[in-house]
Amino acid sequence: MKKILFLISILALFNLMCGFISAYEIDKESFTKVEPKPNEFAGKYLPSKDTIAFIKDRGQFDLEDSWFELFTDGTFEMRNVPNWWIYKYSKSEGRLESGTGKWEFDPKGQHWEIHLEFDPGGTFSDQDHVENGFGTWAIIGSDQPPYTIWLYVGDPDYGDVMIYEQVIETP
Repeated sequence: MKKILFLISILALFNLMCGFISAYEIDKESFTKVEPKPNEFAGKYLPSKDTIAFIKDRGQFDLEDSWFELFTDGTFEMRNVPNWWIYKYSKSEGRLESGTGKWEFDPKGQHWEIHLEFDPGGTFSDQDHVENGFGTWAIIGSDQPPYTIWLYVGDPDYGDVMIYEQVIETP
């Protein structure tokens, strides 16, 4: 009987590990492998439905009007993004942050990211950020419009992510 329980435990652990590996591979496959064209990448990005639910349920944020807007001149504006997107703020403090700055593409091995360099000022939880500005990276999803911006919540190894989707307006 002990051998059967041990065997079942080993099989359950193996299945669980395969699930984690598969989820990582699915996420990895969603990342942009080719540098986007700036004029196609620029635009407004809104949180996905799953992200809105995640922000409201787990983060207990009263989310209204959260977005990124990337401009073709390499500048951006961010409004009302939960403060837990910065690694050291991986737990909800109920604060929404806003700011402006510059963005640029950044190749990271097999995928592309954008580097966001914030201007001094804004409504950030950390006073150093308000006074001195700071930068961070976000992963780009999809190889063609509409793109997505992936902001991990805390440690990326935990898999918590907020995904902002590009809004494509059709004439």
